[in-house]
Amino acid sequence: MLQHVSGCRASVVVLMPLGNTGAVQSWDAVLRGDTLYVAAPPHLGEGSRQAFVALLEAAEDQLKCKHVIVVFSADRPDHNNLVRTFKFIGFSVLSSTSELLPSQLGPGNVYMLYNIEE
Repeated sequence: MLQHVSGCRASVVVLMPLGNTGAVQSWDAVLRGDTLYVAAPPHLGEGSRQAFVALLEAAEDQLKCKHVIVVFSADRPDHNNLVRTFKFIGFSVLSSTSELLPSQLGPGNVYMLYNIEE
């Protein structure tokens, strides 16, 4: 389910059911221009990959994004696994000095970029 929350920027939250458990996976995101910035949740449960793929599809089909940037802390214990997982999906590591990153994003994060083909 894609929900829009009003504010100075459009916020997007994707809630996806995780199998038959009744639990949901939430991905918090902010849409800025044609780029969707997504904060990786602190814990990725079963079905989180499917939820994230649904978020990518919504970014392309509904939000008409050109880029998706996922952000997570560089000192997360699962840092290496996250980098591998997002690379497998098609993301690449983004320099912290990239023009695509707003100045409000602080140091100590890993940024990964997914370019949506037209």
